[in-house]
Amino acid sequence: MGYYTGDELNYYYFMASNFATSDRWFSPLMSRTQPNRLYLFAATSAGHANPLKLGESLPNTTIFELLENAGISWKIYLSDPNTAFIGEFQPFGSQHNDKIEPLDAYFEDLKNGTLPSVAFIEGGYKSGLDEHPDKNIQPGAAHVASVINALMSSSSWKDSVFILTFDEGGNFFDHVPPQPAVS
Repeated sequence: MGYYTGDELNYYYFMASNFATSDRWFSPLMSRTQPNRLYLFAATSAGHANPLKLGESLPNTTIFELLENAGISWKIYLSDPNTAFIGEFQPFGSQHNDKIEPLDAYFEDLKNGTLPSVAFIEGGYKSGLDEHPDKNIQPGAAHVASVINALMSSSSWKDSVFILTFDEGGNFFDHVPPQPAVS
């Protein structure tokens, strides 16, 4: 286990020094990315502790389905093509391809003042922008900075909240124990 200094990750250190941070953010499941993403979208992994099998999907209601039913605008912006995790949930995931766009559309929506009420940005998993331990984290940090800086310099900033999360929050370790949970 190690860490990066402010000299190495100056943007993140600057943001953490100027905005709210959370150091008690725990994974809902002591597992890999995919089951934790199921929780992120639907507050459950439906009992899955491992990634879904190819072609398998869940019928669980997602946050995006709740937004849709409440008439709240939303979009998912993809840093890499064909990486929309919403496809893990059927039939809802396949019914809303019109709300899944490339990241360039996010920058256009910011420029045009047409950002939806809720925007979810999928990270650059295929292009190496995911900041996993085996990657050079500098391109990922620069990517995050470009997304946040564009929001901060847009007309949407005045009434926006930006939440940057990393999957396996705290990874499989953390400096404080998690809250007690039901077995």
